[in-house]
Formats: sequence, C-alpha cells, structure tokens
Amino acid sequence: GTNVTLILSNSATLTWLWATNFYLRSTNSPAVGGSVGGATNGFYMADTNVTLTATTNAGYRFAYWSGDVSGTATNAVLALTMSQARTVVAHFTADSNLLFVIASEHGQGTPPVGVYTNISGVELTNYISGVDTLMGDRTQYVSKGWTLAGVADTNGQVAGATGTNVTLILSNSATLTWLWATNFYLSSTNAPAVGGSVGGATNGFYMADTNVTLTATTNAGYRFAYWSGDVSGTATNAILACTMSQARTVVAHFTADSNLLFVIASEHGQGTPPVGSIPTSPVWR
Repeated sequence: GTNVTLILSNSATLTWLWATNFYLRSTNSPAVGGSVGGATNGFYMADTNVTLTATTNAGYRFAYWSGDVSGTATNAVLALTMSQARTVVAHFTADSNLLFVIASEHGQGTPPVGVYTNISGVELTNYISGVDTLMGDRTQYVSKGWTLAGVADTNGQVAGATGTNVTLILSNSATLTWLWATNFYLSSTNAPAVGGSVGGATNGFYMADTNVTLTATTNAGYRFAYWSGDVSGTATNAILACTMSQARTVVAHFTADSNLLFVIASEHGQGTPPVGSIPTSPVWR
C-alpha cells in the first residue's frame, strides 16, 4: 500500500518499505544483422532470471554479446540475473566467406562450373542441360543427377537420380557435382547395298557397355563375306555381337556369288539353256 491511516494514541514510527527493480535494455548491431527475442526491454524485480535469444538474418551470423554480461558471451542464448540494471548488445557479422563450388565434366550449367563466394543463408537454384551430344565423337552424355556435400537440398530432389535442378540454402561451404551417364552411337551399313541387309540392333545411341547384336542377311546371288569397322579380330560370322564400350561404325560386306555351278543333264531333247555347267549369277529362263 501507498497510504496508511492511524489514530495516534502512543508515540509511533511509520517506515515505508521498498522493492528494487532493475531495467533491462537489449539492442542489436548492426540492425540488419538480426534481432533479439525473449525478455523484452523494461524493469524486472531484483534477482529475476531472464533469457535473451539472438536470431540472425540471412547473410549474417551471430558473433557475441557485449555490455552488462559476464565473461565471454558467444552463445546466441544469453541467461541473465537482474542483480543490476543491464544493457546488452547482440553483435552480428556479415558471413560473406562461404564458398559454393560447382563441378561438372559435361553439359551447360546455370550458373556454370566454377567457385563462388556467397553470404550465409542465401538460397541458390542450379540447373544443368539434360543431354550433351557430341556427334563428332559420336558420344552422348546424359544427366543422371548430382551429389551435394556440405549442405542439403531444399526442393526434395534425390542425389544421384535423374534430376537436372537443385535448390539449397547455403549455411556452410558446399560442393555441387553434376553426374553423367555415357552413351555411344552405333551405325551399321552394308556394301554393296544390293548384296543384303543388316538387322538386329538399330542405328542410334546405346548406354555404355550395352551388348548389341547385328545380323547380316544376304540377297539372292550374294553371300556374306565379313564385317569391317569398329569390330574385334576377324569377323566373318554373319551374326556380330558387340559391346558398346565405344562408338561403333560397322559395315557388312557381301560378295556376288558367281562361282557356283549349275549343272544341267539330259539324255535327250533340246533344253534352254542346253546341257552343261553355267554360273549362277545370270538368270536363265
């Protein structure tokens, strides 16, 4: 109470009693670096326990508390006892020294391969072309995802899958590596064109180390001779098995089969053609 009424019947002493409150004031420096939460600015009863929490903004990290604190105060959570009036400052530091490394052997990335300096907390979105075809080398590279070291992605992609984009929050130095699968081109032809045809695996790109089979089929008047091009050893079997460990161009060669004899025998009459031995390449009627 702040008032008292009495009837003075004896000598008396009136003593006013007091409780002590101390003022707490918290600020942050720089203002853009973050904020201070928890106990608000104001008076607190002596010996009250209060807690302050420093929260960083993107691009900054918490450094330390200064002012009416004890010892080295580098924890973002500060516990105080209001045994005195206290003014405290939360200090933040611009975190501009984080490195983001992008590595890739193929394709066109956005941003491209390189080393970048970024502030902490920045959101980064990265893309890569899905297919990189080098027809001069008859080789094709297909994106099969990525690996990410140092941080985690934030868009639900799966590292090593077929994703061509990844989004992340840079809270540590990190390395993004784009991954690629290799395809090789198979091209098959026949010579001469009238000699036959090539069936089985069609012309096109195949995943590296895929096993393919080609079959040479002869036309009338021709026989299969051999395969040439990107084959191993002597390939004289009409069925050719290849492993696509490289780009391959193969040619099936056919030979006009004019050395076979057709023998006509008859004891009587006049035949067309007459009795005798003739090559098979002409067509007789």
